[in-house]
Amino acid sequence: MSDKHSMPTTRNACTYNNKTARALIGSLGIPERALNEFPGLAEDFNTPSFSDAVRDFQVSCGLPRSHTDGKLGPMTWKSLLAKYEPVMPSDNYVVISGRRIHIGTATSPYKVLNYDQTGGASLHQAGHFSSWANKNIERVIMHWGGLDPKHLHAVMNTPTRKVSTHFGIGLIDGEAAVCQYLDLSHKAWHAGKFNTNSVGIDICQQPDYKWIQRYRDRGYDVKKIKNPTHRGNKNIISLDPRIARAAGAFVRDLMEKLELKESAPESHDVVSDVSPYTLVGHHHLVAKKWDIACWWGDVFGA
Repeated sequence: MSDKHSMPTTRNACTYNNKTARALIGSLGIPERALNEFPGLAEDFNTPSFSDAVRDFQVSCGLPRSHTDGKLGPMTWKSLLAKYEPVMPSDNYVVISGRRIHIGTATSPYKVLNYDQTGGASLHQAGHFSSWANKNIERVIMHWGGLDPKHLHAVMNTPTRKVSTHFGIGLIDGEAAVCQYLDLSHKAWHAGKFNTNSVGIDICQQPDYKWIQRYRDRGYDVKKIKNPTHRGNKNIISLDPRIARAAGAFVRDLMEKLELKESAPESHDVVSDVSPYTLVGHHHLVAKKWDIACWWGDVFGA
């Protein structure tokens, strides 16, 4: 929907904001600096006080007259974030409801390459996700996918593969990178019935031993090892330490931003009830999967 409406009424603005503004803003709320300047933005979305504050902001930032309607839609939200919560394209950030959120520090062992940056990869055009359906994120679900982040995107971006994920973590030109493919407000199709209220993250290195020469030829620090778990192949490829460090740091940084206290199963068996856990592997949910079980300790510790 658009926030462009002619001669809007306060009632229409309240109705619009109660749905659209609520979805755009999400659980992270309005930047504090904006609340300080326009206190009415702290009121309920369906109140005249909120729509009046939106209109005051629209006028103050010079939006076209046709957009000074008190309706907080995508254009107004983008303008508000640009003014009160600016994030530079070179910064590490993730996108939630169109909002760029800083993540990590200058010394984090990863670089985020986002779909809205030059060189980024998006899965939005493929349409294999549920729009604006990831409202209350409760857990992170780990997978592996693709030979590297670019390959994973190419696979998921085909018309025949009705799957998607939010992030892929792997090496790009020898450096550890986190690629965000989908806005976190969208429900990715990565774990069947567990898609709702979850974040899908793929480790983009294959553990199957048949791939070891490919990775060695590309400078990966890998070797043949015994699978330390009872899930999956007996012999596997070790996880490149750069990917392991990047994945562990990013997942924990993301969980902190999402205000999720880390809680993972104590074994690699399928769990009968996922509700107590905020961090699981796909192998914890489905018996035939063994997604990153063999690398869990490398990424998250014992």
